[in-house]
Amino acid sequence: MSTFYKPLLIDNLADIQNEVLNITSIDSLLDIASKERGTIHYIHSAEYMFERSPSLSIFFDNIGFLTYKESIVFGWNFVPPGVKSSIHLDSPSSTYSINIPIANYEGTFLHQYKANTSGDILEYPVIGKKLNGTFFKPEDCELVETHETTTPWIVNIQLPHQFHNPSKNKYRYTLLCKILKEHTEAHELVKKLVGSPGQF
Repeated sequence: MSTFYKPLLIDNLADIQNEVLNITSIDSLLDIASKERGTIHYIHSAEYMFERSPSLSIFFDNIGFLTYKESIVFGWNFVPPGVKSSIHLDSPSSTYSINIPIANYEGTFLHQYKANTSGDILEYPVIGKKLNGTFFKPEDCELVETHETTTPWIVNIQLPHQFHNPSKNKYRYTLLCKILKEHTEAHELVKKLVGSPGQF
């Protein structure tokens, strides 16, 4: 079983996608992307998101996370056409992210690598702030797994990875739901989900 990538089958995925796009439309994200540097835009609190997306709230209730709303950091990952990201680890504040594809996700990919170096810790831009991550040179990495990002998934963002949108004309939009490590019970819960059947 992969320790990097866990697909999730969410019964009400289409409802989540529609409701999330009503909160933050593709047009507004395109406007942000045209003005700001970076491919991640951290957005509203869990309380805000759950009030406006009942289907998202139901999903997180089904997996036991409504008790731990303060542990979830929501963000948009919008990947421009033709972009392949650096091979990297995310900010160390989270080990796991629950990622939900929202739009233009067919034919887009997530790659996992094995690195033979510890990488370089660098500051990277997200919309509205900057974070530290670890980045690797391609020649220091070996491809381990590739997944098409057409279904929701849990990903270990402390393993070297890379997102890729080979489309010629579409941005890929994914809702990131990062679980903060400082919330120990929530962190342990998402670790258990990685070993679950994944149907919700």
